[in-house]
Amino acid sequence: MNKIYPFSASKTDCHGGGKVRKIPNVCLPSETLKLVPIEGKAGTFLRTFSSMEIFEIFTKFSSLSLQCKLPLQISQKKLLADYYNVIKEFGGEQHSRHDHHDGGWKAIGLITSGGEVYTDKFIHHKPFLETPAMQMCPYIKEILSIIPGSKRRVRLMFLEPGSIIKWHIDRTDTIDGAISSRFHIPIITSSKIEFSICHNRCHWTPGHIYYGDFSFPHQVRNNWDQRRVHLVIDMVPNDDLRLLLPEAFRHERGKREFLRMICRNSYLLQYQIPQKLKKVLELLHLH
Repeated sequence: MNKIYPFSASKTDCHGGGKVRKIPNVCLPSETLKLVPIEGKAGTFLRTFSSMEIFEIFTKFSSLSLQCKLPLQISQKKLLADYYNVIKEFGGEQHSRHDHHDGGWKAIGLITSGGEVYTDKFIHHKPFLETPAMQMCPYIKEILSIIPGSKRRVRLMFLEPGSIIKWHIDRTDTIDGAISSRFHIPIITSSKIEFSICHNRCHWTPGHIYYGDFSFPHQVRNNWDQRRVHLVIDMVPNDDLRLLLPEAFRHERGKREFLRMICRNSYLLQYQIPQKLKKVLELLHLH
């Protein structure tokens, strides 16, 4: 097990030409350091949090749940049949937010803004319509009919082997709001895939529908040698839909609303602002 070591210095001043000073806990050359392992609960604490993002620490400390399973069963066999029907005709298009992935995140639209298979953005003047790919998916139509409320985008989404969906936030995708809420049905997946919404590790398996609050920072890493496939359903939030979520999850709405802005601001400071500054500096360098 890796041990965590605090700095514990001798009395030799590293900038004073070898003179002795009685100044403890200063930065010294390696030969003057005395490293003391931290064991027990303190060591476990440091090992746990040293590898986490700041927003993950906030949600872990508060024990905030950002995912849950709906009480609806899915036929994996029928869902796979729909998927194989679709990929015979459509190959999948890279997600339009290229800054959120490394090229291996793709989708086939079943319901999109305007009804085009490869449109993955919301277009204000175009309603959500079924695409030609949906006509190959009779079982997915059946699934959508049992989920209460209006459907927005519905997509088959792929993450290729070795690919990454980077930390990002989808601001309006929360059941606590009024615009959109996102549900996943895993079709092809593996325990080797790392899927996180803040500190929540999402071990989602085929045969179930899951809700995740994607207004919080989230990421996916496909460490598997196969393509990961999910059916992703965006719904307009409504009370009937909320009643499908566990009661304990619904009661944490106030906690989520409090931490959402904290986690978003942490994400902005840690990721978005540095990325924007880098782009500005690159433009200035070009000119």
